[in-house]
Amino acid sequence: MTKEKQVAGVALVCVLLSVAASTFAGDSADARFKGSGKVDLARISNVAVKPSGEAGVGTITFDLAWDWSWRAAWDVDAAQTGGKDKLKLENWDAAWVFVKYRMPGGSWHHAMLAAEAAKHTVPAGAALEVGKSNDGKKGVGVFIHRATAGQGPNDWKGVTLRWLLPVGADAEEGGTSEFEMHATKDKPVEVVAFDPAKAEVKVLALEMVYVPQCAFWLGDGTTNVVAGQFTAGLGNAPFRVESEQAIKLGGDTAEYLNNHDTVGMEPNSMDDFNSDQPTTLPAAFPKGYAAFYCMKCEVTMALYVEYLNMQPYARQAVSVTAKLSMPGGTLAMNNNSHNSPRAGVFIQAPGTPDSMVPLQVARETFVMSGTVTQPGTAAVFKTTMPFVPCHFMPCQGARGFAVWSGLRPMTELEYEKACRGPVKPVANEYPWGTTGIAGMDLAAGGKYALTNYNQETESISWVGGNGPDATRGNAFFAGNNAALGGPTRVGIFATPESDRVTAGATYWGILDMAGSVAEKAVPVGEAAARGFSGEHGEGGVVLWGGIGLGQRGGGYPTGFSGHSPGWGRLDLFRISSRFHARNFLNSGGDIFDGTRCVRTAPVEK
Repeated sequence: MTKEKQVAGVALVCVLLSVAASTFAGDSADARFKGSGKVDLARISNVAVKPSGEAGVGTITFDLAWDWSWRAAWDVDAAQTGGKDKLKLENWDAAWVFVKYRMPGGSWHHAMLAAEAAKHTVPAGAALEVGKSNDGKKGVGVFIHRATAGQGPNDWKGVTLRWLLPVGADAEEGGTSEFEMHATKDKPVEVVAFDPAKAEVKVLALEMVYVPQCAFWLGDGTTNVVAGQFTAGLGNAPFRVESEQAIKLGGDTAEYLNNHDTVGMEPNSMDDFNSDQPTTLPAAFPKGYAAFYCMKCEVTMALYVEYLNMQPYARQAVSVTAKLSMPGGTLAMNNNSHNSPRAGVFIQAPGTPDSMVPLQVARETFVMSGTVTQPGTAAVFKTTMPFVPCHFMPCQGARGFAVWSGLRPMTELEYEKACRGPVKPVANEYPWGTTGIAGMDLAAGGKYALTNYNQETESISWVGGNGPDATRGNAFFAGNNAALGGPTRVGIFATPESDRVTAGATYWGILDMAGSVAEKAVPVGEAAARGFSGEHGEGGVVLWGGIGLGQRGGGYPTGFSGHSPGWGRLDLFRISSRFHARNFLNSGGDIFDGTRCVRTAPVEK
């Protein structure tokens, strides 16, 4: 699909929360804040792999469906955004589709696709964009979404992607280990063309939301519970981001992005810049101004198990909290200090690590002896809570999932834009745009009740007073959810009747950005993290190894008194709170540790 892209001085489309006239007849701004009332993840079915008739290219055909979708366009007055001109905005939800394959006896690989959108086929009513490799030569996956304005279910038959078949070592039947290469060194090598018909192929889809290019604000001007919120220089005024150019950090004048000089941040993890120690956020660091796609919900346990079961032993070992040698039935994602009854990733079959083994290879005049690495056996995982956000996720697991899925971590600037949109900030606001949260008056009582526990139709209701209303948004914290013991299924507050506040949704229709589990984000307050330049994963080698991921949005235990600093504080749920922005950078996995990923939107030339 060809979309208008913003250039200097020209506004690109995004979406409006507040009441405005739609540019598309019959469309509703509220569609993005609704849902099917049940688990509604993108579904893939009827996968078929066939030759294309072109050398080195195969085709992968499948059906794609999900039950609630939208696309809408709006105008926003300059008075609402603080800009100079009226802003034309559009947004939609989409499925990010990527493909994995393996040959018999081999390991899983990422299928690379044709880089040109025109070489893929979608049915009427759908549009397709290619998410390219970092060198721009191949497709890592595709975004598929509505081609025109509308809302309701999607059910697209016969989507066809062109698969660039592997060549050379990647085309070997099952791959070859170091052990096998040494043992068969003198044997003739038979070059076998890759046969896609013999491959096991999995097509996976993640539902995402388009956050379009436009200026936005960092910080909300609060003077209530300061926690490192962004400001324009010293003082309380928010900072407006108007491009992807480098930003000066820490100074005391308005052109500098300051942080209240780190006042109120977690004492052991404050930013490394302030008005006395200025620095620069490089142009390559994703600021949030450019368009990007963000996962609509956090990574579920079912998705994380898919990831784990496609990894070698060494990658699995750093992606769970348990030892892989533990017997089947062992909880793989947990923490002895903070248990959760909704932790549901288990070891189904234990794994064995790589080992060094002796090897003797006979040559013509001598016998070569030594040791080589013999690959271990990966563990097998299962889940009993497929629709619940994966928590206790180690930081290395979050990075690994992003690479495996062809995405990347979000930055903390992108987090604020994904929550607030382009409108001027409200002091102390939560992601749903108000300053209230259900159950925030603990003395008044009231709590959530859960029905259809762990089912696709798992749903929530409020019992007692002090509950959700026009200003008190829905989000879990221990004070209103202690009896449930952990997060519920993803997107539980989005129903056919919900609005932004009752859905607990962001300006763009992204769900659960406060409460549930914390959002991992690349911080700006650390030198190594400022070197992040937005490279996307390509399914294989894990990137960003030296970059830690801080937390924004507050995780489930927030609001539970009696714990360490930062727990028992609902202000951590606020969009601008940066108390933990540079904390837990390389967490080994705790109850609040989950993740969601983003991808810079394709730019068609």
